[in-house]
Amino acid sequence: MSRNNKLGESRRSQVLTYGPGAIVDFRSGGQGGGPVSVVAPGLEFWDEYAKPRFPLTKQKINEPRLQKKLKVKGFRLPPVDIDSGNWQNQKEKRKVELPGFRFPRWLQCPVCYTIKDAGRWGREDGDPSRWCNKCSSAKGRRIHVVPARFVVACARGHLDEFPWLYWLKMIPENQKLCQGDRECSLKLESKGGTGLSSLHLVCKCSAKRNMGTIFSKDALGNYHCKGHMPWLEANSETCGEELKVLNRGASNLYFPVEDSALSIPPWSDAFHAALEVDWDTLAGADEDQLESLVKLLYKNLEDDFNMSVEDICDEIIRRKKYLANPETEDLKYDELCSFTGEPLYEYTSHHFDDSDFRKTEQKVPEGLSEFVSRSVRVDRLKEVRALKGFTRINQAASFFEEGISGFGKITSNPNIKWLPAIEVRGEGIFFNLEDSVLDSWCKQKEVVRRAQRIDNAYKMVAENRENILGKGDEVRPITSKFLLLHTLSHIIMRHISLECGYDTASIRERIYCDEGEKSNNGILLYTASSDAEGTLGGLARMSEEDKFLPLVRGAIAKASWCSSDPLCIQGIVSESEIYNLSACHNCALVPEISCEFFNRFLDRSLLVGSPDVNFKGFFEVFLED
Repeated sequence: MSRNNKLGESRRSQVLTYGPGAIVDFRSGGQGGGPVSVVAPGLEFWDEYAKPRFPLTKQKINEPRLQKKLKVKGFRLPPVDIDSGNWQNQKEKRKVELPGFRFPRWLQCPVCYTIKDAGRWGREDGDPSRWCNKCSSAKGRRIHVVPARFVVACARGHLDEFPWLYWLKMIPENQKLCQGDRECSLKLESKGGTGLSSLHLVCKCSAKRNMGTIFSKDALGNYHCKGHMPWLEANSETCGEELKVLNRGASNLYFPVEDSALSIPPWSDAFHAALEVDWDTLAGADEDQLESLVKLLYKNLEDDFNMSVEDICDEIIRRKKYLANPETEDLKYDELCSFTGEPLYEYTSHHFDDSDFRKTEQKVPEGLSEFVSRSVRVDRLKEVRALKGFTRINQAASFFEEGISGFGKITSNPNIKWLPAIEVRGEGIFFNLEDSVLDSWCKQKEVVRRAQRIDNAYKMVAENRENILGKGDEVRPITSKFLLLHTLSHIIMRHISLECGYDTASIRERIYCDEGEKSNNGILLYTASSDAEGTLGGLARMSEEDKFLPLVRGAIAKASWCSSDPLCIQGIVSESEIYNLSACHNCALVPEISCEFFNRFLDRSLLVGSPDVNFKGFFEVFLED
């Protein structure tokens, strides 16, 4: 698409949600504002269109822990216009724009129903929209054509046009009528009715076919994936997998796969903020070169922190050793230790102001002390969210599938060692359950059986996925401990939205759950926004002693009954979702953006018990008061 074809604007956070490979809809700025559908560009085009390239750009993030995990040199913020207000003239103001590549290229006229390639419609330089010349002349105004409603994709992330001519010629009688070349004039007409069976693909040569079976299994027969990736510079690769027909706006056409990390000490303090831009350079320098490098880059650092150059170098070395320590490789365990106050690794003897991580230990209410071991008010936190890939057709269940292969590519350039990311700031509450009580409860036979049922279903789907995408790391087991923590997180999240006035979609969860030697548990519920420096404290104050007990009791009370009971508590409502048992939209499900695991792995009965199964819910005692 030409550089002068202005499409529109999007928020910085949207660039991650609709990252490379996602279809994005715009309205052109031309006459009538016609619809334009494009696929977002790969990372190689970020460097080409939004210069300077990484790492020279100032629009970047440094989060050493997450960089180490994802094996990248840094993160780049979605580019925005740089406007300091000091430009001498408008020409000096540098516009930062990313390209979009038209997809699908097959467009349809809403009046005459003709459907054909974008190059065969009316157009005008500077306007990315297209229109039907014939209908526009008849109506006396531009009749803009709209993107075709069907596309095809495979589980490996490839995306292609729906094969209109192939679909038409799959019927033997049409092969004698239709030549299947550029001269064919196709129309997608409705013959009355609202279903797909009312749609017919018709050619001027009298060949026609009903669209009713377009979404059926093996609908395209022997037409397999050609490995098309229209968002990348190297836009194709060998594939041959089965293709699935999808609506262009289908929600399962693009699932972003993100990884994130909280900025915790020492990476959240003022010292790291001062060194953040040059941290990679400093971390890669030899110890004998470090002193001269610090003197060259930071002339005022000694005054700012009242430290000598030697002290500064020692602090940098300590932080490098922190990253090199194998104990810090588990990001979530690292974060958990920051909330609980347990020392993970002695990294520094200096104390610096910490503006991105502030917490206060709260007293656990007496009525909860049997079940909850710690309550923490988190007044300030920062999270870095990085896009590392995407999936089509099926979602990836967060860290349970971290090592699985087959994510869609967001770049075709092997030299790109960065990922797109955003940083968000907010507040929250953290708490964890009493380990001894939790471990004892998890040993109930029925509790173990219910968890095993979900775990077996998950492993079966994971094996089928590996047959298509290749084997990744061994998937983590779904345990009763994890199911309890995750379900508890959801029901408290739903109750918080009622108590604090936050929209549920603005609250996120972070589940900490390990078995074995590092057995631990924890739940972080937080709200964060990329557009603000935090919130007003309404969520954080729910961890206070006089509010936390009513919060938990109220959430358990609401979870004890669902408007879909008894079907929900018996697991009948969620039979179509094999990863859940007693859970539905009326009691335990939240907006998917809020859940780490896409509303999977939930069982409300583990909290409140079940009337027809002999086991004790973890918080069932609250319902007996």
